[in-house]
Amino acid sequence: MDQLKQHVAYRDFKIYEIKMSVEQNSLYHELLDYMSDKGVNDAVKLNNEALAELSCLTMDQLLKARNQLKQIGLIEFRKHKRSDDNTLYKIVKIYNDGLPITTLTK
Repeated sequence: MDQLKQHVAYRDFKIYEIKMSVEQNSLYHELLDYMSDKGVNDAVKLNNEALAELSCLTMDQLLKARNQLKQIGLIEFRKHKRSDDNTLYKIVKIYNDGLPITTLTK
């Protein structure tokens, strides 16, 4: 996944498609940034308590935002049987490879 194209597509999605909550936005950006920092393009395992802290959310906010992002189709995740284990998170690609990135110019 091209992180820059994903970021631009997400920004456009927020502007033109759906209003995102602060919690959803914070969680999505943290997942995208973490994957980018680690050089991961498909999925990443993260501890939910650490992810909540990184995204400045309570656990309840994280779980709610995570479920909402999944329902919207922006992420996928797989919980482990034990709640203290890491959760596998995947960001769903939302850009089209065949289209160039365009930006607004003055």
